[in-house]
Amino acid sequence: MNEADVRKAFSEMWCESLGCTTMEDDSDFFESGGTSITAVYLAAVVQERFGIEFDALEVVLKRRAQDVLGLVSERLGQAGEAPSST
Repeated sequence: MNEADVRKAFSEMWCESLGCTTMEDDSDFFESGGTSITAVYLAAVVQERFGIEFDALEVVLKRRAQDVLGLVSERLGQAGEAPSST
């Protein structure tokens, strides 16, 4: 899965969780309407879709979309599915 595909898939999950239409890199999860319950939901969807370990606490601590996406990309790299730029 390349970097663009990871970003697109994560953006869809983020927006589904928050009920938004687009994900901005600097969007704050809680300022965008997220709650602890939606953080649990987002983490579960990320785990299922990408097959990586991912916890709601990481959403809570990272908060900004680009930071959470960066962590997802990092985990994919650790799992041997590093996003490529192609």
